[in-house]
Amino acid sequence: MADIDKKVIEIVKKYKIPSMSVMILSQDEILIHSNFGVRKSGEDDKIKETDSFHLGSCGKAFTATLVLKLHDEGKLSLEDSVTKYIKSLDSKKFEDIKIKHLLSHTGGIVGNVEGKPWGDMFSFDITASQGRDIAINFLNTAKRVGKSGSVYEYSNLGYMLLGQVIEQIESKPFEEVITNKLFKPLKMKSCSFGPAGRSDGSAQPWAHRLDNDRYIPQDPKLISSDNPPAMSPAGGISCSQRDWSIFIKFVLGVGNNNDYLSKKTKDYISETNLDGYTFGAWGKVTRDWSGTLLAHAGSNTLNYAYAIVGLDKKFAFLINTNSPAEQAVLEVVPFLKEYYLKTLK
Repeated sequence: MADIDKKVIEIVKKYKIPSMSVMILSQDEILIHSNFGVRKSGEDDKIKETDSFHLGSCGKAFTATLVLKLHDEGKLSLEDSVTKYIKSLDSKKFEDIKIKHLLSHTGGIVGNVEGKPWGDMFSFDITASQGRDIAINFLNTAKRVGKSGSVYEYSNLGYMLLGQVIEQIESKPFEEVITNKLFKPLKMKSCSFGPAGRSDGSAQPWAHRLDNDRYIPQDPKLISSDNPPAMSPAGGISCSQRDWSIFIKFVLGVGNNNDYLSKKTKDYISETNLDGYTFGAWGKVTRDWSGTLLAHAGSNTLNYAYAIVGLDKKFAFLINTNSPAEQAVLEVVPFLKEYYLKTLK
């Protein structure tokens, strides 16, 4: 533990980032949970093990799992066209896109909302669902990048569509549905939408913007401190590393939540489509030292999160920083790998 602590402190100081938190899981046990730094640059308020971090696109795995839950319940089929649920989508243009295509970024649609529609989504005067409606209107006018199932194009917009599919099925906002159907059953009590601390005013790590080699804290109450609220299904969820680890244990098949999905449906989490991307919102690779790995990074350009999940050996590395310091995160990964492999000897 001392070695990990020393490395985390070294990296925080080297990159002059506000903070970093790392966790190593083995089976259903937390081997290491180390953190160092402050919640807000320029202040002495130190981060705590219970603090929440913004997960960025790592939260797509939550949305994908909720879609698979609805599949398990017989409320949708992965073979359904997205136009079955979203009537405002141009049916002729998008009828070929199935739920499974959106899950695996093979819908042949653009990745992001752009221009004025993107700016219009940054508002507290509209609901998250209304923001996703803006995204749908944008998509109706955007050029397709390919036929569904034939091209991989990472798409935040695709996951916003999945959020609207969930809303149509459950007749409730996506944020309410995922809270009641995923977070509460798995006892992930810290999960919230937007920057950590925005919803309840609690003291949490602030996001930071890099400006001339300085990290500038971003007030979570401001709309600019995160992606627009409409992005919740694609990259707008915060939670503590301990709660994130509960979900990761479910992915690994250890812990207390193995019956959340049927085995047949859960297999989709690690089943790949094009470009090694799974229906569970993970990139999938194989390495000699680990066997099969699922991995995903997430960033709203103000925070950075990274998860590496070893399916065969039942381990995981979770890394968070309240800054966009990707290089700092990547530098700690080999050290976590080395530490984990030593524990196996």
